[in-house]
Amino acid sequence: MPEEQTIVTFKHKDKEVILTENQLDEVADMATFAGDVIKDAIEDNTKEIPGNFIHIGPKIAHQISRDIAALLRENLGDIDVAYTESEDGLSVAFTLKLSTPKNADGVKIETGINFVKERVKMGRVSVVDEKQGKLFD
Repeated sequence: MPEEQTIVTFKHKDKEVILTENQLDEVADMATFAGDVIKDAIEDNTKEIPGNFIHIGPKIAHQISRDIAALLRENLGDIDVAYTESEDGLSVAFTLKLSTPKNADGVKIETGINFVKERVKMGRVSVVDEKQGKLFD
């Protein structure tokens, strides 16, 4: 069986990444799948929203879904690494703030994502005695 050859080499966050043809195909498949899942979720969550709305309605809901999906898509690689390296699981939090823009009509939508990429755990133990130590045994 012939040895796989490097197809793509690039830098990601100051690290060199080397992909073979099979790995490149796997990444493309995952990206396509993630895109389909996100698209389906947006459509499912914003198809028909019943009710009468004054300020927050289907257009706002659709944009919120798109923004959250974009944050997830943009950070999926880092989330995967953080999850893989975690010992206790991984918490991912999304934030949403709706406000009135100062110089425009409509609703200002601010979304965010928060997760801990690397866990830092450090400790020090010291024993200190203020009394003078023994000079001779």
